[in-house]
Amino acid sequence: MSEAPPFDGRSESELVEVTETLVSAFTGWQPSPEDDLDLGGAMVRLFSRLARRAVEAVDETPGQLAGELFRLLGTRPQPPGVARAPLVFSPVDGAGRDPIVPANAEIAAAADDTQPDSTSFYTENDLTVLRTPVTAVRVVDPTTDCVDDVTVHALPAVAEEAGVTREPWHAFDAQTRVDRALYFACDALLAHDPPEEILLLLIDGRGRRNSLWTLMSDDVEFHTWDGEAWVAAEASAGAHAYTLRPAALAPVEVGGVEAVWIKMEIHKQAVIGERVFGDLHTVRMTSVRLLADRAPLQLVHGLFAVDASADFAPFGKIPEFNASLLIDGGEAFVQPAEATVEVSYTVSQWHPTAAPVGAIIAYELLLADGWHTVGYACDDAQAGDVPAGATRITDESLRLRRSGIARFTLPGPVPIIEHGGREGRWLRVRLVKGDYGAVSRLTVVDATPTMTEDTLAPPWLSSIRLTSRSSQSLDAPEDVRIARRQSGFVRAGVEVGPCPFPDADTEDKSLWIGFSEPVANAPMAMHVEVLPPVADTVTGLLPRNPDWNPDEPVRVTWEASTAEGWVELVVDDDTQALSKPGILRFIAPHDGVMLDRFGTTAQWFRARWVEGSYHHPPRISAIRLNAVYARAATSVSEEVIGSGTGGIDQAFSTSRSPILSGEVLEVREETNGPWIRWRQVPDFNGSGPQDRHYALDPEAGEVTFGNGRRGTPPPKGDNNIRLSYVTGGGAEGNRAAGTINQPRTAMPLVDSVSNPVASEGGRDAYMPDVVAGEVPRTMRHRDRAVTPDDFADLAREASDTVCRVAVIEPDFTRDNPVNFDPEKKATGRGGWIQGVLGAEVASSAAHIGLVEVVVVPHGTEARPNPSQALLDTVHHALAARADASVDLKVTGPRWATVTVTAELGASAAEAARVISDATAALDRYLHPLTGGVEGNGWPFGRRPRDSDIQAVLAEVGGVQFVRRLAVDCRPLLPLPEFVGVDRDIALDELSHREAKSALVATGEHRLTVVEAR
Repeated sequence: MSEAPPFDGRSESELVEVTETLVSAFTGWQPSPEDDLDLGGAMVRLFSRLARRAVEAVDETPGQLAGELFRLLGTRPQPPGVARAPLVFSPVDGAGRDPIVPANAEIAAAADDTQPDSTSFYTENDLTVLRTPVTAVRVVDPTTDCVDDVTVHALPAVAEEAGVTREPWHAFDAQTRVDRALYFACDALLAHDPPEEILLLLIDGRGRRNSLWTLMSDDVEFHTWDGEAWVAAEASAGAHAYTLRPAALAPVEVGGVEAVWIKMEIHKQAVIGERVFGDLHTVRMTSVRLLADRAPLQLVHGLFAVDASADFAPFGKIPEFNASLLIDGGEAFVQPAEATVEVSYTVSQWHPTAAPVGAIIAYELLLADGWHTVGYACDDAQAGDVPAGATRITDESLRLRRSGIARFTLPGPVPIIEHGGREGRWLRVRLVKGDYGAVSRLTVVDATPTMTEDTLAPPWLSSIRLTSRSSQSLDAPEDVRIARRQSGFVRAGVEVGPCPFPDADTEDKSLWIGFSEPVANAPMAMHVEVLPPVADTVTGLLPRNPDWNPDEPVRVTWEASTAEGWVELVVDDDTQALSKPGILRFIAPHDGVMLDRFGTTAQWFRARWVEGSYHHPPRISAIRLNAVYARAATSVSEEVIGSGTGGIDQAFSTSRSPILSGEVLEVREETNGPWIRWRQVPDFNGSGPQDRHYALDPEAGEVTFGNGRRGTPPPKGDNNIRLSYVTGGGAEGNRAAGTINQPRTAMPLVDSVSNPVASEGGRDAYMPDVVAGEVPRTMRHRDRAVTPDDFADLAREASDTVCRVAVIEPDFTRDNPVNFDPEKKATGRGGWIQGVLGAEVASSAAHIGLVEVVVVPHGTEARPNPSQALLDTVHHALAARADASVDLKVTGPRWATVTVTAELGASAAEAARVISDATAALDRYLHPLTGGVEGNGWPFGRRPRDSDIQAVLAEVGGVQFVRRLAVDCRPLLPLPEFVGVDRDIALDELSHREAKSALVATGEHRLTVVEAR
């Protein structure tokens, strides 16, 4: 056994310095020079000498007495740590029922090069091995309208079958925008003769045209396929339909159907469920094709031809009743019935706009039996002035008062007929009522001559153009198909429910896990492999949420799809809301149903992030069904360790040791009476005569009882003392992934078992000399966080996972005075541990009261980063023990990546081996926890010198020389000689404060071999 560490390693001179600092801080006394001591200085030195002698007396206490002293101070030898790992079981193919793995089933890890003996692991719980597999995993982020399909990365079996390398993914942050679109196809209208325009009419279940769809036209985009990609189509929303002008129409396969598709994409802000979309019952599609587009062949006003090359007045300079313009439309009028003709008028820019008068214009075609009226152009107020049953045409020109289109439907082809000595296909535009104002006239009223106002403003046109189009509509389920990328295909005419996108049923970020079949009333257990965060490669910082509040923990709700809707589950969540690796256990509901979501039909289970915030986003590597924890320790249930005699100081031994914490001792105090649980105490000094107490030596497995004055002894009886306990543990239980795979307990219908991740947590028992090193720390902090060392010690005690701690105290400078009055805490200037640093010190406003605790967990990875759960654990432990005014931040380290570039002299034949060995040597040397010169890791804020790296490379076998060495550290840490020294920052170095939280980590080294001569 090695020599116990000193209780307090400070020398007498160090105690003098600390005492003088404290006395100066709390009183007005100031120390005097060593050669001119006053009474205060003498008292300080006397106190320090007596304190040092007292500490030395404790250090010289004989071993057994020292152990009792440590026991009185609350320190005990620590039992071994137990290695633990999740085991995943697979059922036999074609199993007729779900296999059961009982608790305490034994599975062994065989002996290997690192462990000469096999190690047995025992399951902690019963496990039902489900035969129904997980087939789909999705991450849904409604805030960004993104859904990621992470199935191949979440399920190792799927990735292996697909030959894909799995990548970590974020539990709640999706990146792939949802294809939130409807797809329409109608080859009968679109495939053979591409139309110029497409009219799309959507009808809801109550027969309303377009319902509210056209009201959100800014949130809709249309696309067509051009043979290589989806391209935007020009579109507008009218009162009755969408009008599309596609640039290209080519067939493409959508949802397994090849056709000419129109894609209607709806933006996230428009997806508000039923109150925007309503339901979608029928889709009507109309194709519009251009038949003719030309200028008139002839224009005739009265008896004279109109020169269309110059501006002209279609009704003359003074329009009168029956004034008309004849238009020879040529082939624009040789079209079948129902073709649409558009007469486009362009008014002259050189003439004033016609006055808003009550003109009515008739549009008439000359057919074989005479003039045939196709419609009238008039205002709504004039509708009663046209013949009953007459058609009103669409007239955007407002009777030629502005540029616009007059649109009417042809009754059929217009024949060539002679009119006024001219042959043509004639359209007559005739003024049948009203006028365009009047010229000034002399009138006599009561013998007084008066000139009326000149209001004449006849229409003047610069051009007329004729366009004819045909349209064809289909409204039949067999011709119009609708595909929803989220939920497969729905045919037109079939009511599709309250919303075309039924998967938008939660506004919370969520993780969805889908099973191939409904799972009813089955206990389910799945291991979620949550990874530690990865630091930024440039800044070295972990991703951190600035709004993280440790007092508002994350709450995740698990739900299942059932016949009654989504039902919340009662979950045993070992992952602590997906913040660390663990196993989720719950019982599936009895009425689970299959839901069509994200293009997949499954019974869905989902985790909704309801409230709280993560310190950094959780990353997941895999989800594995049928998992249970196993530990390298076995449970012994109700072992009878002896019979009570009724005498004093009884002692009994267990059959196995050491005994781990959590044992249960029971005594049957009367024949055939009940078993009574007794309580363990460290000793009997505080026990009374009637107290049912016992003491336990876990290493030896020995149980002792009191003497009747301090602790009552067990009564006389046969086999009336029993103990349930767990035994085992030790470092030999730390086994690599995939090695715990040999069942030693019969498990029918189980095909295989293995540990997907390495077991960890195994630790040999702490010896008393090691435990003694904790005593000075315990005596110093007394379970209160005051000094930086207190914060560091308590952070280590918060979890066995913690390996390294750095504490960055507040900055204090002379230019910013501090008010230490706790009453003024609200000003941001008070409350930091009052008086410890003296009343005259000052504080930087940026970091006043801020204590940063940097935590690094045990780990073999290049950058051991703390999990969310570990940060929360340490934060809660420290916050409960620190001053209430301390602004506490617990975080992971800042990583400074060290990249080495060098040329190594070696033989060409050994080049590959030399580079491999040199890279491995650098990785070992630069490991933050086990690297460095002595293998104890790197101090915070320290980067290696070039000479250190030179020495490491030179020791690699086969390396004859090292040249052109460059050591790059990003972000840049100060050189060792400047660590802890405030100085001007050059070369983009980290500041003194930032460097305190930084650790080196190995990077991607660039090593080359040059042949040595």
